[in-house]
Amino acid sequence: MRAAVPARPTGSGEPYEPPGLPLELEKLLGARLHAVKVRPYLASALFALHVVEDPSVPTMAVDALWRCYVSPGFVARTPVEELAGVWVHEVSHLLRNHHGRGERYAREQGENEPGQRLRRNIAADLEINDDIYGDGLPRPAGVVLPPMLRLPDGMLMEEYLQTTSLSALTPDLAWLDCGSEADGQECPWELGPEGAHGLSRQQRDAVRFRVAEEIKGRPGGGAGRLAPLGGRGVPSASAVAAVAGGNGPLGS
Repeated sequence: MRAAVPARPTGSGEPYEPPGLPLELEKLLGARLHAVKVRPYLASALFALHVVEDPSVPTMAVDALWRCYVSPGFVARTPVEELAGVWVHEVSHLLRNHHGRGERYAREQGENEPGQRLRRNIAADLEINDDIYGDGLPRPAGVVLPPMLRLPDGMLMEEYLQTTSLSALTPDLAWLDCGSEADGQECPWELGPEGAHGLSRQQRDAVRFRVAEEIKGRPGGGAGRLAPLGGRGVPSASAVAAVAGGNGPLGS
């Protein structure tokens, strides 16, 4: 999620701000409440995320167990309304199963190098960013969008990965890292499967199911990108949730 360019790029887990900078938790949680207000059908998913403070995280990032890693410096310098957009962006990685899809793509294509991991993260961001902003969520400056690469909106992560245009972006976005949920590979700051506060498989499925039911219950909820996502083996509830960020009528 490119809401603001960090002070310096790194992928090594080094701190992005001086040690000891306090996390403005009230501001961060206030931003989550704003996200719930403007995207109420995502409430179950947003409140399921457990915050983990870590200064080595570039901005905010999520792992497959629904832990949200947060940089205190990023929270301090980002307006509340934009932070709300980051919350929605990160939870969208989870609802669209980018971890499983990225892992599968890497396995099928034999892609495990850092640059290839970054391409998957960019492609996942493109799938999300083309439809989550507006209607109460301002689009941050510098956010990665398909038109930047002369690509159409509305494509899936896998389809964006089939284009050669992504390579032109990787030098400028070397710092970008939305966590293992965005591309299927664990990051240095993540707590791992044995770490605290992760959701079980049953809990994750329950969250996705609740969000799916909320979306299906809304006027216009349903279609959009569901058919192709389901065809790629994404669980049905997760597939329904994949339209969670759309502006206006869901599925548009």
